Amino acid sequence: MLKRSREGLSIPLDASLYGALGQAMKARDAVTEYVNCECVMTFFLTDKSVEAILPEGLELTPSQSAAVFIAHYPFSTIGPYYEMFTLIQVDFEGEMGYYLPYIYVDNDAAMAGGREVVGAPKKFAKMGIEKYMDIVTGYLERPPNKKLLTLSIKPEQRIPDAMVDSMLPEKTPIYSLRMLPPIEGGDGLAQLVRWYAYMRIHEDDEVKVTYDHVKLGRKRIWGGEATLTYDSPSLSDPIHKVEVKQILMGAYMHYDMALRPDKVVKEWKL
Repeated sequence: MLKRSREGLSIPLDASLYGALGQAMKARDAVTEYVNCECVMTFFLTDKSVEAILPEGLELTPSQSAAVFIAHYPFSTIGPYYEMFTLIQVDFEGEMGYYLPYIYVDNDAAMAGGREVVGAPKKFAKMGIEKYMDIVTGYLERPPNKKLLTLSIKPEQRIPDAMVDSMLPEKTPIYSLRMLPPIEGGDGLAQLVRWYAYMRIHEDDEVKVTYDHVKLGRKRIWGGEATLTYDSPSLSDPIHKVEVKQILMGAYMHYDMALRPDKVVKEWKL
């Protein structure tokens, strides 16, 4: 496209904000890596009201479950940042996955790449993870000092490996809605995009988690009491639409992760 310059994956093409400059590649061949991550998270029951924010083609699963994560990425291939996101468990043509209705970051490459490549609806916000006594708390503010969400976990014991594998499979399909607004009409596009999160929770050697007759889970994920509150609902950031009916589990964990776009599974002309 450019007359004489090298081209990257994102604009400006001669100084790509994300993606390797000078490498002609499809986005599905680009993997974003994350190392030594930490997060607080909770899975919970919601209700059928969330169907109103699901795109056509996705169905709410009978379990009506959802999740909130607040994560810190001290190193990634697009830079360090914090992130908060909401997931809704959905079914797409018989495959279970998660739809991503809300997500917040504090890194420009993460926001641009997420929105442009897979349609992750990222916004800038202030968020963080704090540790006080026996409680680990994640929070989201937008604008600063307007607290939208607080998630507190009391990590008391390791979650059994089998339970972790059922709730957090290593390869998880994520769905999001990518939009290219029309300029004249008929030249716009909406696409339901599937991408994958590969999450590898850090593990300890068996000898390090065995104490005589007591054997702990090997994965570095600790569960305990969890509290999730929407502190001040906002029409600009309606994360409270994913109502919390019952907390299923809460956890604090250490892990590595990779994200990879997969394919457009549904498309609409605008």
